[in-house]
Amino acid sequence: MERLKSDRANGFDAHRIMVRAENRTKAEELFEDYQQWYPDERIVLVHSGITGRKKIIEDIRDHKYDIVVCVDMLKEGFDYPNFKIAAVHSVHKSLSVLLQFIGRFTRTQEKLGPASFVVNYAEEKMSQELENLFQEGSGWETVISEIADAKKTEAESLLTFLQGCQPYSGFDSPDIELNPKLVYPALSCVCYKCETVNWINFKNAFNLKQYALSQPYFNQQENVFYFTTQKRDKVKWAKTDKIRDQKWDLIILHFDKTNKNLYIGYSEKQLDVKELVEALTGNTAIPLNGDCVFRSFDSIKRLSIVHAGIFKPANHLHRYSRLSGADVTTELTKWKNGSRCQKSDFVGIGFRNGFPVSVGASVKGKIWSPARVSDIKEWKSWCLSIGNLITDDSIDSNLLLENSASKTQLETYPINMIVLATDWSEELYDRMHKITIELADMKPYLLSECDLHFDQYVDNKADFTLKILETELNFSIILGGEKGHSIVGLDNCTFKLDGLKNTKISIKQFFEENPPTLFLSDGCTIAGCIHTNYGDLPLSQIPVDRIETFDWAGVDFTIESMYKSSAKREHSIQEYMMQYLVNKGATIVFNDDNSGESADIIAIFAKDNLIHFELIHCKYSKQDSGARLSDLYEVCGQAIVSLRYKWRPEELLKHLERRNGTGVLQGKRFYHGNSGDIDTIKKALKYTDVSFEFAIAQPGVKASSITLDMHNFLGSVYSTVVEMTETKLRCYFNQN
Repeated sequence: MERLKSDRANGFDAHRIMVRAENRTKAEELFEDYQQWYPDERIVLVHSGITGRKKIIEDIRDHKYDIVVCVDMLKEGFDYPNFKIAAVHSVHKSLSVLLQFIGRFTRTQEKLGPASFVVNYAEEKMSQELENLFQEGSGWETVISEIADAKKTEAESLLTFLQGCQPYSGFDSPDIELNPKLVYPALSCVCYKCETVNWINFKNAFNLKQYALSQPYFNQQENVFYFTTQKRDKVKWAKTDKIRDQKWDLIILHFDKTNKNLYIGYSEKQLDVKELVEALTGNTAIPLNGDCVFRSFDSIKRLSIVHAGIFKPANHLHRYSRLSGADVTTELTKWKNGSRCQKSDFVGIGFRNGFPVSVGASVKGKIWSPARVSDIKEWKSWCLSIGNLITDDSIDSNLLLENSASKTQLETYPINMIVLATDWSEELYDRMHKITIELADMKPYLLSECDLHFDQYVDNKADFTLKILETELNFSIILGGEKGHSIVGLDNCTFKLDGLKNTKISIKQFFEENPPTLFLSDGCTIAGCIHTNYGDLPLSQIPVDRIETFDWAGVDFTIESMYKSSAKREHSIQEYMMQYLVNKGATIVFNDDNSGESADIIAIFAKDNLIHFELIHCKYSKQDSGARLSDLYEVCGQAIVSLRYKWRPEELLKHLERRNGTGVLQGKRFYHGNSGDIDTIKKALKYTDVSFEFAIAQPGVKASSITLDMHNFLGSVYSTVVEMTETKLRCYFNQN
């Protein structure tokens, strides 16, 4: 507010404040706070759940409000030049998104002054380049240059790419103005083979009585061309020309001159892509469609087809079927055995290059990554990677689908199944850090920091416990029924989950739609009623150098944790390992034991050009070491559950900060290092390479006595770790 008052005193009465929050809950809290702090100002709250949102936005454009509290209006396409002050309560962590966010505020216009950004440093721990970015009086060009120096690869490449996007000459008087730095295409495309492309002919593909076109932008060096369309169609529910639907869409293209591939991404479902391609290429392009599109599933490990579209030529009444779950495996088996069914479209999930990935492909030629958007540069890179796959004739797309995970629908649980670990649905991995659970009279709590346990099973019933702080919820999954499984025990639970859908949902609905994943000792998984077999893994014995042995002198094998409640215990397995890691040179050794843990111990090694994380899981045993397979089950299961932290190291650091400030071990969790070291590592994380390693510590296992069954089991776990994360498993066992 002091900045707004200063701007007004300098004659900039038209300036307005945008208050940016991380989510709707935070926005509502801030709205109430700002109303109390500044009762004389005109303040409004707007987000996707607000009633009368259209009228509010019209009033904002008419300058009826001084302060607007929102979540992400600019990303939703809202443009309001009078926003000149940003009160940032949640900073964009992606550099590309941040720069584009800044670009909306720094536009020059008559009667508007310079932009200002106010950040709550108590809430935001920022890297040095972001701190520089928000310093008062910094020149934007200088700051962006500094960012480029700090983020040499990402920032320089992105900025160079965006600077290369210039208005395409020869297109006069555009109907729509488009800011070239505010484009976020979905990761999807169709691909054509062609010799040349003449960009100037793009407008010949559109009936200008139906379409308005924006000024196209062209990056000559990268050969990327993009523009937006506006289409005004008559509404179906009224016979009038005065009321029309107005729809905006993006079209983005890249021509790979080396491989003669033309990629087109578009948001309008009804777009006549063929007509556009003919206009650009002179009717010489050849579409890349048919079975070759399914080569895009190549190199996905633990590939699971979650949706399958099948054509059945003999069935004239029901030609197309969209299948999921066990029906996918049934239909693929029929197809493999000579059925006349034809492939239409598939969506698969798995792991590529050590990270979760999802890919969809249709025989018509479209390939996409569900629910993914990107900046223009990333879209181009993604297209090139897809093009390399679908044009590689050495890839057998039929074999990829045949070798994907097989699924069966269970009526009862397998006899004598051994559950290593229980985790959240695999389809939530990329969103776990955004989902919160809300308890009565308590602040929202991250779902990822709740404990989910499998208790027992009998026939078709499995019992689970969800622990949230000191609250325990018991529920069961019953196999069978119309939906394949049902949730019992949560009908009267009032807890809600936020961050998954547009509105909050009950915890029962959450588990109905996202049942827990059980990791079994044989490498299979069960989620709800679906049993997934990933086939024969390339089972390898765990390498000898991945097993380290200690004498565990002075350690009581029956004492796992250093603390019980808040009381310190001597001779624990955990403290022995933590002291070993300190001696090994770790910058931080953190005790994350207890409910909601990422691991028992997190060790972080910070070097000049590498930050290495090691997550260690400890397990007690009998006092005498031996060759008991049971000593490995639970601790290996814990290691598998912790793998998701590799995909978002910045979220792991936030987790450590939260853990140190709460619970019975508040202030006691740093065995070595401190919160200042966390801050330093968070800054370095922005421009330093990162590596991960997962480990188990079990003094009850005598390395020289490991049986064949134990070797095979460790090999299975090791293979799972490698496939899901492309990291390795380390084992700390007993030498005696």
